[in-house]
Amino acid sequence: MIRAGSGSIVNIASIQGAFATRYYGDYSTAKAGLIMLTRILAGELAGAGIRVNAVAPGPIDLSESGSMAPARTSATLLGRAGKPGEVAEAVLFLLSNRSSFIDGEILMVDGGAGVRFRESPHLTR
Repeated sequence: MIRAGSGSIVNIASIQGAFATRYYGDYSTAKAGLIMLTRILAGELAGAGIRVNAVAPGPIDLSESGSMAPARTSATLLGRAGKPGEVAEAVLFLLSNRSSFIDGEILMVDGGAGVRFRESPHLTR
């Protein structure tokens, strides 16, 4: 890629790397490191014409039945788990020239799972 003067790298991170989750310390730490590596490489390789981004999937249903545990799917705003093909489409977009002005970004493919609404103890309805 450096010799060619262009290229695109897409790392596969996870929303677990952006949000603290109990009992996932080792996995979350590894994915957080990958997110930082993505940003550092973007800065280091931009001058060589190489873009570096990451896709951070949320709950993705990998079962053949298409039935993920309700507790995991209810964590998304869309109320369902993603499909592997939806993650693949995001990767293909970041690899394509259609994303030629995107560099150093983390694309959350999570059905809105990263949006956290918390009720204020000071407000009532």
